[in-house]
Amino acid sequence: MSEKAENMRTWAVTVTTKPTRVAPKNSKRKAILIYNNGDATIYIIDSPSKGINDGIPVPAKSDYTNRWTTAEIWAVAESGSQDVRVEEDA
Repeated sequence: MSEKAENMRTWAVTVTTKPTRVAPKNSKRKAILIYNNGDATIYIIDSPSKGINDGIPVPAKSDYTNRWTTAEIWAVAESGSQDVRVEEDA
């Protein structure tokens, strides 16, 4: 069983067709949920030097959850500017 988080934070990010940092590195992170509230697919990437061909797709109105990484997380949109919501448990 994983450790429970003591804190939860939420924020919004606008993800465009240029790589956008969605979450900073956080050594205390237990889990992160990224919800694509936009109308086009976004792609989760591990570096601003990568693009959609390297990413994990998150379709519009769906989410991505990771319970392992404490690394910085980036995203890039397939098109336009996408409204993305983040919940981080630490």
